[in-house]
Amino acid sequence: MKSKNSILVLLLLASSVALGCWWYPSGEDIRFKLLDPKAFRYGDYSTFNFSARLFGDTFYREDQDTVAIEANPNEKLWLAYCKNNIRLADVREVMADSLEQGIFSDNTTYAMIGYLRAQKDSEALDYLRFAKECEKFTSFSDNPWETENAKSPEGGKEKIEQGLAKLAVVKNPEIAKRYAFLLIRLSFYEGESERVRSLFKQHFSTIGKDAVYYWALYFDSMQIKDQAFQNFMFAQIFANSPDKREATWTFRNSKIKVSDVLKYAKTNVEKANVLAFYATFRHDPVLSELKKIHALDPNSEWLGFLLLREMNKLEDWIFTPYYFVFQPSIASNDYQEEEPNSVVILKRSERDRKYAKLMLDFVQSANKSKVADAELWQISEAELHLMCRNYDASISKIDALLSRKVSNPKIRDQARLVKALALTGRQPNGNAVILPEIEPVLLANKTNSDFLFSIGKELERKGNFTQAGLLYAVTLAEDGDFWNGSVYWRKEGGKFEGYYSDFYYDYFDYLNIFATPEQLAGLVSDTEKRKDASGKSDFDRWLYKRTSADLNVLKDLLGTKYMRRNDLANAKKAFDQIPANYWLENYSLWEKNGRITQYSEGANIFDGNPFFEFKHTPDFMPKKDVTRLNKATVLNQLLVYIAKAENPKQINRDYYAFLVANCYYNMTESGNSWMMNRFNYSGSISAEINVEGDRDFRGCTFAKAHYLQAYKLATDHKFKMLCLRMAGTCHENLVNYDTQFDQKAKDAWVRSDSWESNPYFKEMFDDFPFDYRNLEGTCGFFSEYFRERGKRL
Repeated sequence: MKSKNSILVLLLLASSVALGCWWYPSGEDIRFKLLDPKAFRYGDYSTFNFSARLFGDTFYREDQDTVAIEANPNEKLWLAYCKNNIRLADVREVMADSLEQGIFSDNTTYAMIGYLRAQKDSEALDYLRFAKECEKFTSFSDNPWETENAKSPEGGKEKIEQGLAKLAVVKNPEIAKRYAFLLIRLSFYEGESERVRSLFKQHFSTIGKDAVYYWALYFDSMQIKDQAFQNFMFAQIFANSPDKREATWTFRNSKIKVSDVLKYAKTNVEKANVLAFYATFRHDPVLSELKKIHALDPNSEWLGFLLLREMNKLEDWIFTPYYFVFQPSIASNDYQEEEPNSVVILKRSERDRKYAKLMLDFVQSANKSKVADAELWQISEAELHLMCRNYDASISKIDALLSRKVSNPKIRDQARLVKALALTGRQPNGNAVILPEIEPVLLANKTNSDFLFSIGKELERKGNFTQAGLLYAVTLAEDGDFWNGSVYWRKEGGKFEGYYSDFYYDYFDYLNIFATPEQLAGLVSDTEKRKDASGKSDFDRWLYKRTSADLNVLKDLLGTKYMRRNDLANAKKAFDQIPANYWLENYSLWEKNGRITQYSEGANIFDGNPFFEFKHTPDFMPKKDVTRLNKATVLNQLLVYIAKAENPKQINRDYYAFLVANCYYNMTESGNSWMMNRFNYSGSISAEINVEGDRDFRGCTFAKAHYLQAYKLATDHKFKMLCLRMAGTCHENLVNYDTQFDQKAKDAWVRSDSWESNPYFKEMFDDFPFDYRNLEGTCGFFSEYFRERGKRL
């Protein structure tokens, strides 16, 4: 269940639908993700991971084999310069701090400075001091030496002259290269294009191509006038300098055709870099480019990264529609735009499975001994089989991979996710269960909401709603925070009309709307058997944790679902299983409000007696059989009154039929006891067509039948008119419901007079116009029309 705050959020969302100005899940919120890029070797490429945002989430690789692998290129160079005699943290400390923090003081505590002093490396120390002095011109930059985010600082020309003087006398080639780059960078931001080019030609044209070389090449390439050639240079920088990838992406000319750029490539590697440069920015299929890159440079790291990126695309294209019933994340999900229905979206998923088959053919044909990341190719082949529903082949490929030692434990974890989905998907309809083999995988990935939900969805599709519901329950964030919800999904089967909205993020809402009473009864029964934690496995304790905590509210929901069917006997059985303290905590004004309090304090409290009172209506009949009101007591009293209304020997059958009708009326959206049928509702939404019994909840069909019963049984004229008036009110509600999607019928209804279109009002108007005038437009006469009947009780 949700907290009060999250329910309040939903109310605000529902009330703002008419304004067309409310949050709706889209982009990364709804993208299905299985293969995690962080598990593979492409941390330096992470900015360009497939994402619905402009860039992906940047992260450092987390391998622990060496310190340097976590470092950025600048840090790696300094670690190598210091012969790895200092820690990465020592380098970062110097890079991050300023002169004012005493980096070069006599009693410095900076280990990197201490090491250089011990080595008597005055040139390196002098360079570091000079570079720190330049920081004041680019103090807004996190890394002011090697990034592109700078502007022309005041005093920069003087610094350039000082740097040139230092460069002329420095002897250490590594430090000279550093000075040369720093001068190129400062010259670029001073607008001295010729100096940039001359410094690069003089100091970098004949040296090895390390990180500093590519930093300098970036600024040199910015001076190139031929935009196709500039794109070619950017492609080579992009391939070799992680620091400059975002910059080259920003400044490339996207209108230049790749064929025009390839003309400048002289080697297969350069051609592959150009193709990868262009493919990295695309969100459409790039299988053709993958094939070309594989032919040119099968050992390219870019090839592996692009394969991983293509797998993440396919997950979005196939599984986002298939599991979440949203369009893929890069499609527009603006709620104000017309959305295709679920049938169209699921057809899109099936179409993209055909592309997965083409990808599978390519991956199978690749020589795994020549690619740079064979394990990624093997997992990709297994997942592509999964996408094509070749479950046995997928499982076989994963088993082969797991039988060998893998380079990173995270890769083994990724492989198990694919296998778990394949094992679940392979099971026949009607006999699918959570297999013992995947229990530890689920438990180990209990924070991986996409994975948990996908297993649940596979089980639901195959008829196992009980275990699907259990997985949905543990999939979501424990705090039920709307804004940080783990999964957003929509229903299948046509249009996306919904309860508050057309998407779900809480398992209880989904059960509330889509579970049949029989399915929910199965979940409740299963949880009831497992609620005792003693003797259960860690997996069972986790799987049943939330439904066990919610067991009473699930029984409440079960009884409420039976109320929607007017199955009062089964509703009573469900309500009778709930302890008294639950009703006090959740439905009593005098007790502490419980977890199902809706909208605001006390809003789910029965604030009017459903048998004797109406909303916005003065008291018109005396209350009898008064008790503390909750769902159980209201239902029990309703059953008593129904029995009396149906008893031929009861002289007050008409009166009791009227009380029964009042209760049914008050259990609709118009009444004071709507919570007998709902856990929440909004009058701003005209229809909740996904909820069983919605026509009665909006249209008062049960109430009208009992008002007509009371009318037929009554002998007192005024009481008969009161019954007829209420039947007419119910009929108006029903017509409003039935015509809400039929604009012609609705217009005709609005244009007509009530007495013409409403048979009950018309009967009053034709035969009893005086009573019609008293009762049709106001409830102020209700007490007068009940008075005589009340005297005979």
